[in-house]
Amino acid sequence: MRIDHEEIPPGGAGEVEVVLMLENKAGDLNHVAVVTTSRGETIELKTTATVHPAVRIQPIEPSPSRAVSGSGRTEEVRFLAIAAGTLGDPPLDLGHMELGSTIPARWCDSEVSRTSTDGVETAARPLAVRLDAGGPPGARAAELAFRIGGEIVHRSAVNWTVVPPITASPESIALGPKMRSAKVVLDSQDGLPFRVGRASCKEPAVTGHAEVDEPAGRHTIQVESTAGAPVGVHILTIETDHPSLPRVELRIVVLD
Repeated sequence: MRIDHEEIPPGGAGEVEVVLMLENKAGDLNHVAVVTTSRGETIELKTTATVHPAVRIQPIEPSPSRAVSGSGRTEEVRFLAIAAGTLGDPPLDLGHMELGSTIPARWCDSEVSRTSTDGVETAARPLAVRLDAGGPPGARAAELAFRIGGEIVHRSAVNWTVVPPITASPESIALGPKMRSAKVVLDSQDGLPFRVGRASCKEPAVTGHAEVDEPAGRHTIQVESTAGAPVGVHILTIETDHPSLPRVELRIVVLD
């Protein structure tokens, strides 16, 4: 904010120049500048703006991006690249834009759709990235670079999660005098039905069994502890016939 230090007489007027720093900003912005007079009075100057980045990407599918480890399948997620501009400063040319990424990426269509709303010109083009499911489960990230004539004009981050073929919910349960049993749900994340076999624990006072003996995409495991179960953390191992995950381990906490 810049303001000249000048005396304003009663009924007079003065100018205040407010500059919004919009670098690396996007979306609706609200800014409040406070001017303090020589008499200690304060005046709030409120400024609002909508910032449209030169290029941005948004997922076409609303579901979060994820890949299943050990599935052997290629997970591809589609995004929409959107370039914004005005009549005097048109959007970047998505039709001649090249993609570069640390993971495989490609344009899905050579056609670029265009719209105009409230003086903002937008161009859109779908693209797809192939998610890497290697390594242990957890969060992943990659960079997507947009180039025109070899020059990078925009960078975007692509985030996804690698999940195991079977997930347990919850992954950890607590048992004690007031609650000797609990249920855990096992879900297939790659769509393959599986059968639950034996559930075993080094501590014989902690046991578990599946409610259904048939192959299914979801199983409920009944976990129990007897009154003599020692206090501490115990691991309950559940055997499955899933080709990528032969066993699932649950963390059982026994309280006093």
